[in-house]
Amino acid sequence: MTRPLRPRLLLWSILLSVGALLGTLFVSGTLPPAGMESSQFFYFLPLVGLLTFVTALRALVATPRLATGFRLGDSLVVALGLYAALRGASGGALSPIGVWNYLLLTVFYLDLRLCLGTRRDRRRLLCGLILLFLLVGLAQEIIALRQLYGYGLSNHARFRVTGTFHNPAPLGGFLALVSGIALDRIARLGRPLARYLGWRGWSSKLLLLPGFWIFGLSGLFQLGVLLLLPATQSRIAWLGALTALLIVGWEPLVRPLRRWLRERKWVAWVLVPLAGLVLVGGTTAAYRMKARSADGRLLMWKTTLRMVADRPWDGVGPGRFAGVYGDYQAAWLSSPHASDGERQVAGSSGAAFNDYLQLAAELGLPGLLLMVAALFFAFRGFWRRWRSGGCGFAAALAALSVFAVASYPLQLLSFRILWTMLVAVGIGGLYDARPVAGVRAGDRIGSGVVLGFCLVVSALSFWTAWPLRRTYAAWGRLEPLYRMERFETVATDYERLAPALGAEPSFLFEWANVRNKVGDPTGSIAILERAAGLSSDPMLYNLLGNNYRALGDYPSAERAYLRAWAVVPGRLYPLYLLTDLYRESGQEARMRAMGRRVLEFDERVSSPAVREMRARVRKWLE
Repeated sequence: MTRPLRPRLLLWSILLSVGALLGTLFVSGTLPPAGMESSQFFYFLPLVGLLTFVTALRALVATPRLATGFRLGDSLVVALGLYAALRGASGGALSPIGVWNYLLLTVFYLDLRLCLGTRRDRRRLLCGLILLFLLVGLAQEIIALRQLYGYGLSNHARFRVTGTFHNPAPLGGFLALVSGIALDRIARLGRPLARYLGWRGWSSKLLLLPGFWIFGLSGLFQLGVLLLLPATQSRIAWLGALTALLIVGWEPLVRPLRRWLRERKWVAWVLVPLAGLVLVGGTTAAYRMKARSADGRLLMWKTTLRMVADRPWDGVGPGRFAGVYGDYQAAWLSSPHASDGERQVAGSSGAAFNDYLQLAAELGLPGLLLMVAALFFAFRGFWRRWRSGGCGFAAALAALSVFAVASYPLQLLSFRILWTMLVAVGIGGLYDARPVAGVRAGDRIGSGVVLGFCLVVSALSFWTAWPLRRTYAAWGRLEPLYRMERFETVATDYERLAPALGAEPSFLFEWANVRNKVGDPTGSIAILERAAGLSSDPMLYNLLGNNYRALGDYPSAERAYLRAWAVVPGRLYPLYLLTDLYRESGQEARMRAMGRRVLEFDERVSSPAVREMRARVRKWLE
C-alpha cells in the first residue's frame, strides 16, 4: 500500500464508523424493556470501540504526530459525561448500561475531537459528516413516507407516522435537526451552481462535482420535510425547524430585508403589527391543537422546578427522576392548591419533557451549567467557521436545543449521539487545527493520554457491559411466558436475573408481580418499594396495595391505592380497588361512598375494562 493511500483509507474507515454509529437511529427494539434504548446500546457499544481502534490506528500509522489541542470546551463536555456516570454509578438507581452510556458517549466525543485535530483532514471529515447526515435523513424520510401512505407500519398504534422512532415527536425533531444542514447546503451551493449553469449551461461534468450531489440531496430532503413535518404534529419540532431556517436565512434574506425596510419605513409600520398578529394567532392555534398535551407539560415543568428548588446543587441523581417526580406530583395534586384541570391532565412520565429542567433535577445546577457552557463553546466554534459549514451545523444544534425545551430527545441514545457529534464539531471549530509538522510535544503527550483513556474505557465496556446483552435477551425470552401467566415456571429465572436488572423498573414490576402470584406478598412488597424509587407508574402502588391486602393489612393497602390515585387522578382503577377493599373489609359506608365516585367518574377514555369495573360496582351497591 502506497503511503498517500494509507491515510485516505483510514479516513474513509473513520467516516464509515461514524456512519455506522448514526445507524443507531434504525435499530429496532428487540430487547426489553419496551422501547429501543437497550437494543441501541448494544449496537452502539461495539461501534464506539471500532471508532476508537481506527482513531488509534490512524494516530500510529498515518499521522504519528497526531494532536488535538484540548481546551476548556472539551474539558466541560468530558466533565459532564464523567460526572453523570459517577453520580449514576454511586447512586445505584441507574442501570449498568445507563452508566456505560455516559462513559461511551464521552469516548465518542474524544474520538471525534482527535479525528478533527489536524488541519489536513478536517475539511474532508466535515464534508463527509454533512453527507452522512443527509443520507441518514433521507433514509428516515423514506421509511416515514411509506408509513404515511400506508405501505409500512408505524411503531405506535395511535400514530400513523413515526419513522424508526417510537412516536412522531422524535421524528419531527430529527427532521428539524437535519433540515438545518440541508438548508445551509442549498443556500451555499445554489448560487454557484446557478452561475455555472448560466455561464456554461448543462454539462455532464456537473455529475462529477460533489457539490452538485450535495445540493440535490439537500433539496430532496427538504421536500420530504415539507411532506412529513406537518404530519408529526410536533409543535416544538416545527419551532426547531423555524429556528434553523432563521439561522440559515439570516445572512442571505434577513439582512437585505432589513436594509430594504430602512429605506421604506412605512412598510415596517405595517408589517411589524401584522407579524405580531400572525405570531399570536399561530401560538394560540398551536396551543389549541393539543391543549391537553400543553397543559400536561406545564404541570410537569412546575413539578420539576419544585424538585430543582429543593435540591439545587446535587439533584436527585440519574435514574431517580421518575420516582421522585411521582412523589412531588402526588403531593401537589393532593393539595388544595392544585386545579381540577391539572388533575385531569396529569400522567405518569419518566421524563420532564424539558431536557434542561430534567438535567437540573438529576444533576443539580452544576450539571445544567456544564451543559449550557458546552453549548456556548460549540456555538462560538460554529461562528468562527460560519462559511465553511459552521452555519449548517449551528442551525442543526440550535434546532435540537429548541426541541429539547418541550420534549425529551436527550433521554434517547440516538439523539445523544447526534448532540455529541454536533458539539464535537462546534468545539473543534473553535480552536485552530494544527498542521502535523507543527505539533508540540505537550500536545502529543495530551493526545496520547486521551487516546489511552478511550482505549481503556472501550476495552472495559466490552469486558463489563457486553455480557449484559445475554441477560437482557434472557429477560426477553421470559416475557412471553410472563404474559401467558405461567408465573411458577418463570419465578426462578426472574430471581436469577434480578442482580443484573435490579435498576430496570419494568423488570422489577414483573418480578414483583410474579412473587405476588406465587404466594409471596412480603417479597413482592420489598421489590415494589425499590421500584417506587425509580418509576412514577401508579400500577406499582396498585400492586403494592394488593400485596398488603393479601396480608390482611387493610390500612397499608388503602394508603397504597390512594397514592396510586393521587399521582394520576384521571385513572379509575385505583378508585375501583379502593371500593373493593372497603367491601372486603366490611366498611359498608365507605364502600358505597367510593362506589358512587366510581360510577360518577368522568374518565378520559372509555374502554371495555372501565365498563366492566362499573358493572361490578353497581352489583356491589345493589
